Amino acid sequence: MLFLILTSHPKITGLDEKFSGFDLPPWPVLAYNSLASRRTLYKLPTLTSSVDRVVGWLPNAQVLWMVRHPYAVVASMRTLRFADGRSWLERYGREELSSLAREFGDAPQETEADDLVAVGAHIWKYKMRSMTRFIEKGMAVRSIRYEDLVDEPEQTLKPALTALGLEWSDNLLEHHKFHGSERHAGNSRGNVPIDRARKEARAPLSPREKEIVAGVCAAAMTDFAYGKA
Repeated sequence: MLFLILTSHPKITGLDEKFSGFDLPPWPVLAYNSLASRRTLYKLPTLTSSVDRVVGWLPNAQVLWMVRHPYAVVASMRTLRFADGRSWLERYGREELSSLAREFGDAPQETEADDLVAVGAHIWKYKMRSMTRFIEKGMAVRSIRYEDLVDEPEQTLKPALTALGLEWSDNLLEHHKFHGSERHAGNSRGNVPIDRARKEARAPLSPREKEIVAGVCAAAMTDFAYGKA
């Protein structure tokens, strides 16, 4: 959603990973945008843990890091389904966790990797640790809480635009008028407006599942003022 909102700005353009092979934008896009004095925005969830790779290619990039409550994130991993009927968590969860664990040189303890909810929780925790790594490498990182974005979009986005040297545009509050209805990566539709109701997961975790997630993510949840209710 943040990608769709920002690319409705007249001075921001980019390619969703669905249209660019899950890699960085091709150099002609970067060159054209540079000549047109546009900012190139790219959504990089697949490279979250590839800190050295991103820093090596784009050392002067400014990073907007979207953060969402882990309960909603894990629930979303479970509700996003593919043609074969499997959820994202079933299809990619353990593979993603293994990849992140290798990057950090450690792994979840005991048998947590056998529980898909715990797998999702560890993925969320590792990605928060990745943000710290980008900061340690000297990248300009600004975190944006999803909940703040849907509650107060203008107040949340203005500081980010200022950091990018861009003025506010009312297009950002009406991004659904600038994108088609085609589904983008993550099953997002371009014609869906900002809606506070979207803060809540479509299929919330059970109390027991919330306990599992909180047990894994407690420290980072505290850092981002996420309660455990």
